[in-house]
Amino acid sequence: MRTLLLALLSLAFAACQRPPASAVIDQFGTYQSLDGNMSLDISRAGQSRVAFQLKTTGKGAHIEFSDIVGSDAKPWCFYWDVKNRLWVYGSDTGYFAVIFCGAQGFEKADATTEPLRSECPQVVEDFLPSVLKRRPMVIHTP
Repeated sequence: MRTLLLALLSLAFAACQRPPASAVIDQFGTYQSLDGNMSLDISRAGQSRVAFQLKTTGKGAHIEFSDIVGSDAKPWCFYWDVKNRLWVYGSDTGYFAVIFCGAQGFEKADATTEPLRSECPQVVEDFLPSVLKRRPMVIHTP
């Protein structure tokens, strides 16, 4: 019985992946934040929509947030940064947001505006289409 319990626990922990810090998440599945306090579940909703749900995993009240990114036929990605913020991008809907756990629960902020835009991790920046990529500031002098 103890062996069976240990095997089941091992499977449960293996199913909840912690992605490498240098890679975007672009597959369906369950992923932990870098600090292990949040869980991201990415699934298919309906026939072709990418849905996700965030949950806190620590002790106490469980806070949840869910949303739809867009179609699974177009590029999409998620990324946990070192501040445990979740960067989310969906190309067909223009979804580009940063989600983090604040004092009032999960908060969603537009990633196209400053100061967040300048904080975009390079691995996410590399995933974005050219129209969303940061451009170096050019100063014209007379």
